[in-house]
Amino acid sequence: PVFWKSFVLLFVGLAVIHKGFLLYNIYGHDTIFVTRQKAEEGPMAGIYGRYSDGYEYNIRGRLLDEFIPRGSKVLIASHKSIMYLQEDYVICNYSTISTPTIDERLFQYWTLYPDKVPEYIVWDKGSEGYIATNPEVHARLVENAELLVDDEGLLIYRLPANPY
Repeated sequence: PVFWKSFVLLFVGLAVIHKGFLLYNIYGHDTIFVTRQKAEEGPMAGIYGRYSDGYEYNIRGRLLDEFIPRGSKVLIASHKSIMYLQEDYVICNYSTISTPTIDERLFQYWTLYPDKVPEYIVWDKGSEGYIATNPEVHARLVENAELLVDDEGLLIYRLPANPY
């Protein structure tokens, strides 16, 4: 019985040390004293995360809620595709992977599916290194758009009817 108790205690101790080591390597020096921020709404409501991530999530949720009506057709140019889920939006992109590509295929997609042409475009300035985009395509996307918001790293554009 002493051997098994020692074995279980050693196993649990190694598991705890291993978990702590992983947290330290993934998130940097993280302790119980690190400030956390709770997500207030949307799919992550009630989840605590790093302060900066939670703060950004909450601010962006408020901006989207304030400037884009529910049920709107939205194209989000960001590596944070969870923004599609923060409200009830129609996704207007052929791909919602975490590293989306904003290119000519969007216009082909909208030709095939005209009901997916966006009413709003949300451009995340902080995602420019994470998403593949072409400056000419970006200019074409927003050439007829009205800039509603330039705040917290987000640009929110409203498109006229039949912009492409």
